[in-house]
Amino acid sequence: MLPALITDVVAIMQSAFDKRRLNIEVHISDNLPPILSDRNKLVQVLINLLKNAVESIDDQLAIDPEMVPRISVDISLTDDEYYDFSISDNGMGIKEEIKDHVFEFGTTTKRTGSGFGLHDCANFIRASQGRIGISSNSNGIGAVVSFTLPVK
Repeated sequence: MLPALITDVVAIMQSAFDKRRLNIEVHISDNLPPILSDRNKLVQVLINLLKNAVESIDDQLAIDPEMVPRISVDISLTDDEYYDFSISDNGMGIKEEIKDHVFEFGTTTKRTGSGFGLHDCANFIRASQGRIGISSNSNGIGAVVSFTLPVK
């Protein structure tokens, strides 16, 4: 069940959230059918996306220490065929010039990044017949990673 899975992921990340006094909001639509995806791999994807959001928030906090860091996780059904996952943050955002390449192996914005994390997430989602994308505000603050996974 998705609520239990998200509870587990948030618990794993809780110390990172607490350290930054980060507000995390989780919104899960009612009555979602059980997800048939590989649970461990989905947990890994969600942890990676949340970790990236936290790191982006760290970069923004270095510029604006007074900001209130926040992450929102939203899960719903787009129709009866796909789960829709969305993770948004108010971190540094994604530069326009790398948005189209962010899921390619080797693309990173981090000084010590490998460019493997988002690539691995995208490979799993696409292999599961889902879609993944990223958007960012034009003002350079915040990003939203959205992905879908089929219900069946």
